[in-house]
Amino acid sequence: MIKVDEASKLVGSGYVRSANIKRISSIAAGAALLGAAFGAAQVMVDGDLGNYPFFSNGEPNVKIVVGSTAHPSDAVAAANIAAMIGNLAYTSRSIEVDTSGLTCVGGSTGSGTSTVKLETTTPGVNPNLAYAFQSYLEDAVDQFSDNALGDVNAAGWSAYNGGTGNTTDAKVITQDTTNVLKLTNNGAIQAKSLSIKEEQKIYVYSQTTYDESDKRVETRRTRLMYETSFSNPIPVCLDITKNSITCTSSDELVENRIKIDFLGGQWLISGYTLSGANFQSVSLGKEVQYNEFMQIGDELTAPNGVRLVLTDISGVPTGSNYQPPVSFDIYNAAGQKIDTATLQEGGVSTYDENGVVITLYKAFTGLGQNNYAKVAIFSDRVTLTEGQRVSSSSVPTTNNWYVDLTSTNYSTSQALQKIQIYNLVDTNELKAGDSLTLIPGLSGYKLNFVGFGKDASGTPLENAQWDTLTFSVQKGQTLPIDSSGGTVVGDLLQVTSGRSNAFQFESGAVSTNTVYMVLHTQSVQSTALNGSVLYFKSGEGFYKAGTNHSLQYYYNSAESANITINGTRARSASATQWWGLVPGIDVPGAVKIGTDTSKMDYVIQVPHFITDNGGSTVAQPHHIVGTGGIDSATGLLNGSANQFGITNTTNDWLFIYDSANQQFSNDGSTSTADRVYYRKAFGRNYTAVESGYWNWHGDYVSSIGSSSVSFMVADKILHSKYTLTAGEVSGTANTETKDYRAGETALDSDGYIVKVIDINSGAGGAGGSVSGTPVLSDDTAFVVTELNSRSTPLVVFDSNADTTQPLIVVGGPVVNSVTRQVLGSDVLNAGSQPFVKVMDNKWIFVAGYTKEGTVSAANELIGWLSDNRDVITG
Repeated sequence: MIKVDEASKLVGSGYVRSANIKRISSIAAGAALLGAAFGAAQVMVDGDLGNYPFFSNGEPNVKIVVGSTAHPSDAVAAANIAAMIGNLAYTSRSIEVDTSGLTCVGGSTGSGTSTVKLETTTPGVNPNLAYAFQSYLEDAVDQFSDNALGDVNAAGWSAYNGGTGNTTDAKVITQDTTNVLKLTNNGAIQAKSLSIKEEQKIYVYSQTTYDESDKRVETRRTRLMYETSFSNPIPVCLDITKNSITCTSSDELVENRIKIDFLGGQWLISGYTLSGANFQSVSLGKEVQYNEFMQIGDELTAPNGVRLVLTDISGVPTGSNYQPPVSFDIYNAAGQKIDTATLQEGGVSTYDENGVVITLYKAFTGLGQNNYAKVAIFSDRVTLTEGQRVSSSSVPTTNNWYVDLTSTNYSTSQALQKIQIYNLVDTNELKAGDSLTLIPGLSGYKLNFVGFGKDASGTPLENAQWDTLTFSVQKGQTLPIDSSGGTVVGDLLQVTSGRSNAFQFESGAVSTNTVYMVLHTQSVQSTALNGSVLYFKSGEGFYKAGTNHSLQYYYNSAESANITINGTRARSASATQWWGLVPGIDVPGAVKIGTDTSKMDYVIQVPHFITDNGGSTVAQPHHIVGTGGIDSATGLLNGSANQFGITNTTNDWLFIYDSANQQFSNDGSTSTADRVYYRKAFGRNYTAVESGYWNWHGDYVSSIGSSSVSFMVADKILHSKYTLTAGEVSGTANTETKDYRAGETALDSDGYIVKVIDINSGAGGAGGSVSGTPVLSDDTAFVVTELNSRSTPLVVFDSNADTTQPLIVVGGPVVNSVTRQVLGSDVLNAGSQPFVKVMDNKWIFVAGYTKEGTVSAANELIGWLSDNRDVITG
C-alpha cells in the first residue's frame, strides 16, 4: 500500500520525509494528493493502492485499458502491467503435517514412519477419487472409443442388457483403467499356499440424448454390471484334492476366513451353499471386529456403539459333532441392555438386529474354564444367490440388482470362478448431477452423469466457449453502397456474431461481427445483389463479398467454415426481384417447392467445425436456414438432404422465412414462430424443436421468434461427461486429503506428479526414545490460477471498456477516451508529472503528458505490485 505514514506531516508546500519513505515528490501547496516518487522519474500517487481490489478469489478482478489510437509504447506498458497481474494470480494454502506416526519406544523414528497430510487438487476430477469418461450427445457410452461417434439411429442403439455375460456392447472399466477400482494387495488373496488373484470390472452402457419432453439432456437405458473374478477359482476346500464332503475343518473355506474385494471394500466369505458341483449362494460380511478366543465376560463393540458381552458357552462336549450354543447380552451405545442372542454353529449362527451383525464361527467347551468361541462383528452382510436379487438388511428387498455366479472345479474341489451383479431395469434416466448406485445401501460404486455443455450448477464443462449467432429480419432497410453513392433498398437478413472478428474479408484486412444477406431488393436494377453477402467498410459503405452467396464464419480463432445461400437464379422472369432455388424441384414423398412465386425458397447453410475438445476429427455437419413449408401428410419439413445440397450424414438446422409476411414462421403460412427444425444424427428426418434444445455439437437454441432466431454456437464439438466413483464420493470430486509417507506418490495423472520426497521427522538418533510430539516445520503450497486470455482478455481497448468494472487505464486524455471521460481533457499539460491515480477504489489511471511519462508511471506501478506481492496476491 502506497501512502504517507502517520509520522509524516504536511509542512508548507511539501511533506516531511519519514523513516520508511525513500522518496517523496514535491507537490504544490494546498494539493489534496498524496505523493510518492517511485523511481528515477517522479510519479505522483493519488489514493490508496493497498486497498484496491486487484484480485477476487485468486483471479484478476481488473481489466487494463489502452487507447485504440495510442502510441505503441502505451500498448507495451499495458501488456507489461497485465503480465504482472497475471503473475500474481495465485493463492497460498498451508500444508498440515500429521505427526501421529512419530512416537516410538526404544529407538528413533525416521521419515519412514512419519506422515504428511496433503491436500491434492486437480483440474477436472481427481483420478484417485473418480474415473472420468464421455460420449457425444445422441450417442452412447459403449464398446467404442469415447471420441468415436457411433451409429445410434433407429435400431442401431446397443442391445446390451446387462446380464448373464451379455457385455459385448458395454464400456469395460478395469483396475488397470482407474485407481477407483484399485484392489487390496493388488488383488492377491491369502488362501494358505494357493495362488489366487482377483480382478474386477465394471460394465457401463448409457445413451445420452436431449429429451424433448423433459426439455433437458439426460441419459437413457443406463445400466451397470459389476464383476469380480479369480485367476484361480476360490475352492470350498483349500486342500484342492478334496471336495466339500471330504474336506477337513482346517482346510474349509469359511474356517480360513478368506477376504475378497467387493464393491469397493474388503468382505469376508462368511458362508456359502452348494447345489451339486455349483455354488448356489455366497454370503459376504464386512468385518469390523474379530475375536478368535472370546471367553465368558469378553466384549466386542460395533462402530455404532452397540456392545455384545459373551455370557455363556453351554455344556460339555460328548462327541466330535457336539456344537454348544453360545449366549450374548446386547447393549446399546448408552449402556442399556436391549436384547439377548443365542447362536450355534451349524444352526442359527448369525444375529442381524439393532444395527449389528454377529457371526459365530466356532465354539469349544473344555475343562477348567477353557471354553471359548470364534466371533466376529460385521458392519454389513450380503447374500448373493444365483439368479436372485441381492439380499441384505441394508438393501430393499424390491431392489433390481441380480446375481450371476460362475462355478468350476479346482482339481477335485468345487470352486467359485466369478460373481456378477447386474441391473435389469431399462428405464434408468439421469439428468445432470444424478447418479446410479451399484448397489444402493451397500456403499458400492456409482455412475454419475455430470452433464453436457454445462454441469448441474451451470458451470461450463471442458472450458467450453459459445458464440451467440443471431439471424434477424431487417425490413425496408437502406444501405449505402461503397463510394459510388448508390444504395440497396429492401429486406435483409442480418447475421450477427458475438465474436468481433467472426467475419473477415479482403484477406483479413476487414473484420466485423455483423453482415447482411440480401433477401430481395425493391429496385430491379440491383436484383443482381439478391442472395449476396454485404459487409461494411468503415468510411466507405457496404461492399459485396468477393465470393457471391458465401460467407466465411470464424466460430473460433483457428477454424472457420462458409455460410452459403444455395440457389443460382431468379424464380421467374415476371418476378426478377426474387432470388431463390431453381423452381420445380420434385422430391419423392413431398410436394414440389419453388413453383409458388409468393414464397421464397432460401437455404442458408452453415457448416460446422470438425475438431472436438478431445482432439478427434468428426464428420462435418451443418446448420441450415431455409423455406419450403410443412408436408401436410408427414408433418415434416418438405425436402430431403439432396434437395438442400447436403449428404445424409449431416446434422442440420432449418427455419422458415415467410416472404409474404416478411417474417420467420413455423410452416411458412402462419404467423407463429416458436420452432426450428433439426435433423438428428445420421440421416433421421427433420423434427421440430423448441428453444432450449441442445444438439450433439454443443450448440444451443437460445431463442426463436418471428423476427429473430438465435443460437449459441460452441467453438468445439462437446461431449457428455460421466464419472465412476466409490461410496459417497462426489461425482465431480477433485480434491483429496490423505496422509502420505516419504516416497509415496499422491498423484500421477495427465502430466501431474506429486511425490513426497522427504519428511523432517525431528526424531532422535539411533537408540534414543521418542516420548513427545516433535515439532515439524509446516510449509505453504501455492495454487496458480489458470487464465485464458483468449476468452477473458486482461487488456482491452477503450472503446470496449466497461466503466462499471474495476479498470487500470493507461494513457492520457488525448489517446484514451476513458481518461478523458472520467478525468477531463485538461488533467495533463506540458508541466505535469506522470501520475498513478486511484478513483473511487474502482479505477487506477496511469498516465503522463508524454509517452515516456506514461511508460514511467506504468513501470513504477509494476514495481509496486512486485514489492507488495505478499499482500495483494489473489
